[in-house]
Order: sequence, then structure tokens, then C-alpha cells
Amino acid sequence: MRLIRALFSLAAMCIVCAEVAASQTSLHGYSKNGFSRTFLDARASDQPPRYKRTEIKRMIRDAKTTEDFERLADYFDFQSLEFEQKANQEVKELERLLVIRFHPRTYATQVEYTRELIRKYRSKADECYGRANAYRASIER
Repeated sequence: MRLIRALFSLAAMCIVCAEVAASQTSLHGYSKNGFSRTFLDARASDQPPRYKRTEIKRMIRDAKTTEDFERLADYFDFQSLEFEQKANQEVKELERLLVIRFHPRTYATQVEYTRELIRKYRSKADECYGRANAYRASIER
């Protein structure tokens, strides 16, 4: 019984590690339009300005100049990076949950909730990254 439980834990860890490795290779690879994500990350400033939701909506609505589009692209790049960091934190939490030897009654709920957060954060990161690329594409036109 212990051997089976150990094998299941080992299999779960392998699956989680494979997911992390797959997501990190796409993070540092080239996007469809040829820009390197690490290049985009390197040229951004250390601390992004914080905007309220209404300010972002106004910036999107009133964007006309190259600087406006660049500011929006940088904002969404930072948002993408923040969501990737949150997803990586949740992956670490999932790894911690999967290693626990004795599972509490709420274990299944915790694991499923953590997996859902990982999917949600990665989806948001991809969405923000796509929006940043769209604003950069509108600069080039």
C-alpha cells in the first residue's frame, strides 16, 4: 500500500514538473511575430506605474500616439509577467500539496482549486501578452 501511494506521488510530481518545464520554455522562446519575450522583459523598467481600471480604459479609448500604444504594451507586458509569477507560485503550492503524506479531508478540493488557479493565471498571462503584442503591432503600422 505504501509503495502504491509512493508511486502515485512520484507520478504526480513528474506531471507537475513536466507542466512547469513546458510553460517555462514558451516563456523564454520567440513569439509568433518574432519578438523574444526575454527581450521584451529586459527593456521594460523595474517598477511599472500602477493604473486604476478606469485609467486603463481611458488610455485604451484615447490612444493615438506611438507613446500611448507603447505605454499600453508595457503595461500589458507587466501584467503578463505578474500572472506568470502567480502561476509559478501556485505550481509550487501544488507540488507541496502533492507531497503531503497524510491528506486532510479537504485535500481533493485544495488540489483542484490550485490547478484551476494555475490554468486561470496562465490564461490571463497569455491574454495580456497577446494584447501587448497587438499594441506593439499597431505602433508599427
